[in-house]
Amino acid sequence: MKALSNGVIEGNTALFHSLHGEAKRLTAMVERLEQLKEWDIAATKTLVEIKCEEMSLMIRQVLSNILDNAIRYYEGTAPIQMEGSITENEYHVAIISQGQGISKADAEKIFECFYRTDPSRTRNTGGSGLGLAISKEIVELHKDEIRFGH
Repeated sequence: MKALSNGVIEGNTALFHSLHGEAKRLTAMVERLEQLKEWDIAATKTLVEIKCEEMSLMIRQVLSNILDNAIRYYEGTAPIQMEGSITENEYHVAIISQGQGISKADAEKIFECFYRTDPSRTRNTGGSGLGLAISKEIVELHKDEIRFGH
């Protein structure tokens, strides 16, 4: 940007499209980091203090993040399935799909901020690395757990 503004390099349509795409990517990442901060603040509240509307938005965010990953890394012909069950005082949700294989070591880390199982992935091909971390924050706020199962 500095070289462009100083006239060291000349701008063209391809460069401007590239810069615009990068700006959009960075904006999306900052928005996701802001979500993480909000969930951290929400984690200091008790569940009684959280409004039903807020809780509903949080649950939708978790399901959206998990489904987004299932779709993004889908490799197969069978449908992606979402199964749910209710026990006496718990909800269980499972997303079942033919996705890319994930090693046991990677499965333990996929809920960490910015973690990618394939280091060659870029933010354009592999997301920001924040969706599952945000999901984990939300689920743990509800005093529960989220995990990857084989």
